[in-house]
Amino acid sequence: MLGILVLGALGAGAWWFFLRPGAPIAIGQEEHPVADFSFDLSKVNGTAPGGAVSGDGVDDAAEDIRETLDALYVAGYIDPSKWEGGTFPEVLEQFDEAAAERASAGLDQFTLGDQAEQVAFVEPVVGVLKIRVLFDAETDPVGAVATTRFVADGQLDRGGPMHVIHRGTYYLSPQGGSWRIGGYDVAGAVASGPRLTGPGAAQPEPGPSS
Repeated sequence: MLGILVLGALGAGAWWFFLRPGAPIAIGQEEHPVADFSFDLSKVNGTAPGGAVSGDGVDDAAEDIRETLDALYVAGYIDPSKWEGGTFPEVLEQFDEAAAERASAGLDQFTLGDQAEQVAFVEPVVGVLKIRVLFDAETDPVGAVATTRFVADGQLDRGGPMHVIHRGTYYLSPQGGSWRIGGYDVAGAVASGPRLTGPGAAQPEPGPSS
């Protein structure tokens, strides 16, 4: 009899865990898989005081920069396990120390922001990246300018569509074997409802420099 009571208590506790507000799995709903995402590199070039630079040095730097920006957008928009109750710690990890302090005060510029709690999933539609790598006279990479265009559709927890439109210009530098963001110009929108398409669809305009 005691064993039956214990199992009953465990069962009730389990049901409460999964049915409570904010439960990790909503009963009756399929868990949506997290989309794989990486920006498409549409243009990459390198420049130094002596002129244009090409070759493996440019390509390697571009791949590392793409990795940083992939991580930024995956953590900010795509992977719910990285939202951390709206704190988005992995987003801030992509900035250098000074820029991270500024970015933390305006996380909604790079993330779902407060709306993350209402979003069931986000599916990327467009992710385009352009990169210019800056080299010194010894052809060592010292900085980069990267521009992004990101568009995604998704669904709200309560049902119904939502969407994301975001553009950014990022100024990066190599630090400790990776690239970190030191400055940015960004503009974006996270909104409920279907995304408008076609020539008349609104696009975000560049925001103030940071």
